[in-house]
Amino acid sequence: MRYFLSVLFILLSASVSFTQPTFTGVNNSSLSATQFSTEINGAQGIAENPAVLGFYHATNLWYNTLITDGEFSEQNFYVQSPFLFMSFGANFRSALDDEKKKSAHLYGFGFGAGSDKFALGYNTVYFVYEDKEATLQNFGCIYRPQHFLSFAYVLKNFNEPDKLFPSTQTFGIGFSPSPFPATVFLDWSGKRNSPIEQYSLQSGVKIRATKSLTCLFAYHEKYNASSSLLVIGIQFSFPNSSLHTALISESNAQPELSFGVQLKSDDERD
Repeated sequence: MRYFLSVLFILLSASVSFTQPTFTGVNNSSLSATQFSTEINGAQGIAENPAVLGFYHATNLWYNTLITDGEFSEQNFYVQSPFLFMSFGANFRSALDDEKKKSAHLYGFGFGAGSDKFALGYNTVYFVYEDKEATLQNFGCIYRPQHFLSFAYVLKNFNEPDKLFPSTQTFGIGFSPSPFPATVFLDWSGKRNSPIEQYSLQSGVKIRATKSLTCLFAYHEKYNASSSLLVIGIQFSFPNSSLHTALISESNAQPELSFGVQLKSDDERD
């Protein structure tokens, strides 16, 4: 375990030296393509909803990389640890913008608290790119009236520090249609104060084929853009770890591959 964590940290620290081609956007992690606002799955869920920290109570570490044109174009690192009735998380991300091909770095910290039915979460992210800096603040909540049904609300960049980071909000729902071993996710996202007809829909289904294998199929419409996103992924689960991979295909763009690994403790609640 110590050796494996050491390898992850070496990969993470080396990421800034790679010469990478393109990136889908400095202010959007590739994890957004495979995560949903109502999904409760550990530290990586902070990318979409910090309230995950209030539901998922287990020490876990997550590392993810994005490969574009055979090169590493993004690095994501998330860690979470429970303390008393709360849970704390931290993250680091290195990514490129689309034009200048230079790395931007984001450092985040957050916390969440809640019960088995309702949780709140908050995280703040410090953004650094060349001589530009910004502090982003995000808030989220999840309500689970039944074990098969969840609702979520997420407000990102609510302090709106810069035009690069407009304030957006997401309304989400997740449900498991019994008796099928699947969960359906729907997220409606758009700029805050924009009319609902300008919001985009992100939909997906995760099917648990076996105890250790889960398949993901997702479709995303990008608001204020004519492009769409198709995602096909698989997850291999083990007692204290899991491996993730996904093919992300955007119209009029080269397909990208996402790879991730999660390490977790036995003490979890979801």
